[in-house]
Amino acid sequence: MTSSKTRLLGAVGYPNRVARTPMLMSIFAEATGQDFSYLLFEFPPEQLQQAVEGLKALGAAGFNVTMPYKQAIIEYLDGMDEEAEQLNAVNTVRIDESGKLFGYNTDYYGFRKSLRDANVPVEGSRVAVIGAGAVSGPVALALEKEKAGHVVWLNKTPEKAEACAAVMNARRPGVAESAILTPDHLNREIRNSDIIVDITPVGMATNAVKEHAFDANLMNPSKFVYHVVYAPWETPILRTARIHGAQIMNGARMSLNQAARAFEIWTGASIDDDTLARALKCIEEDVRG
Repeated sequence: MTSSKTRLLGAVGYPNRVARTPMLMSIFAEATGQDFSYLLFEFPPEQLQQAVEGLKALGAAGFNVTMPYKQAIIEYLDGMDEEAEQLNAVNTVRIDESGKLFGYNTDYYGFRKSLRDANVPVEGSRVAVIGAGAVSGPVALALEKEKAGHVVWLNKTPEKAEACAAVMNARRPGVAESAILTPDHLNREIRNSDIIVDITPVGMATNAVKEHAFDANLMNPSKFVYHVVYAPWETPILRTARIHGAQIMNGARMSLNQAARAFEIWTGASIDDDTLARALKCIEEDVRG
């Protein structure tokens, strides 16, 4: 039940498909006793400035930012945290009482914390990253912060993989390399890597490609395989890895962690482990139907 004291939160995007975020924010608000309402706002790029001014005028506490506004929103900010500045991308904005806007990147936080939640020994490990898309920046920064030993970027468009490796090498020379995504190269990196991170939509119901081509027997209990999507709950690469004994994780905990961090930025309220576990179960039930 909303009241005159209810504060506004939301997400801006075009299109805006953060379907499960309102559910998570509702769980967090109930658990912490916060009075907030979380809404989705969808508008074309030419209306971004008007939307920002509108949210400020309405006294919103903050909002999430989805594509295509993660860079465009920076023009309207009064400040950013260190990670958002490094990544030149913002997915969470806090509006303070004076109307100033501060940007954060909780995608980075969500991915890094999910590795820690799973007790993955990233430090010194060889990591293969499949893909070079929207979350490549947060993934790269998290792997750097966790002191990965070596990172190989694989992508069908080699220039994008090269760019990801170059960004990492600019901050830590020699830590990364790239290769075109082919079955042979993927087999080589699965064989040689301790951690495989898939940041592609391969295997999702909405994607034309349903499965990567690789030798399934290269998966074994020494591997940790992470696919950043979570619908379906177990994608083909995760299913293959599990069957062959590898530890697996989908992207639900990354999404959960970034949402919890955003809520904390807006409200100052931390989300306890029991609430996170309940929220994760709700995501799974929603995905599995």
